[in-house]
Amino acid sequence: MELLEQLPIQGYRQELKFALPGADPAKIRALLRGFRRLRFKHDVSLVRSLYFDDARLSACKENLASVDDRLKIRLRWYDSRQPHDEFYAELKQRVAGLTRKRRVRVRIDAQLFQLSYKCLHRQLLAVLPPAFSHRLTVSSDPVCLVEYRREHFASPHGPLRLTLDTALKAYPQKSSRPGLRFPVSMAGMVVLEAKAPAGHPLELARVLAPLQLRPTRYSKYVEGCRGLGLI
Repeated sequence: MELLEQLPIQGYRQELKFALPGADPAKIRALLRGFRRLRFKHDVSLVRSLYFDDARLSACKENLASVDDRLKIRLRWYDSRQPHDEFYAELKQRVAGLTRKRRVRVRIDAQLFQLSYKCLHRQLLAVLPPAFSHRLTVSSDPVCLVEYRREHFASPHGPLRLTLDTALKAYPQKSSRPGLRFPVSMAGMVVLEAKAPAGHPLELARVLAPLQLRPTRYSKYVEGCRGLGLI
């Protein structure tokens, strides 16, 4: 395993989330007609995130308690069942209502799901920067793998980004190695997220009219834990 790239630390940004159980994604897409549709490898990205926590699920409980300064670590990859040779390790921090993300790109020399967690931890600790390795040492338990399909949109003028997430699932991580067994579907849940640099007006009332949506506190990690009966 080797560290390929340490990406620039994102500046603090504001995020608004709208959890919309039973919503029709087609109607939300219609509201976003004025936005640019961003396409990466595919029109719709398949996102998988593997979350780590401690035995007490401290990161999950800090989210539920709205702790002002909190941090979580995850591995993330896109558009494949498991990463073929690369994935991202991410530290996501929430401070005073703002979010910041640190990210590194890691190359592995084996299929991720063929590695035991013991081996994966050992290899990650050998290559990750200090902040990542410290957090992984503190939060070493694999808790759940969250999967969803994501569409990306951008304001035609300005830095506002929107993402639309559907087909959410959570997979328990009770085996000695990562896996996708015994999925729990968060059926019918649609999540719309708005993201912009700190201090930039989000102006979503105009964008989302006539829905008049209210922001909700929503964490895919927390909801994955809830769906798996961990909290």
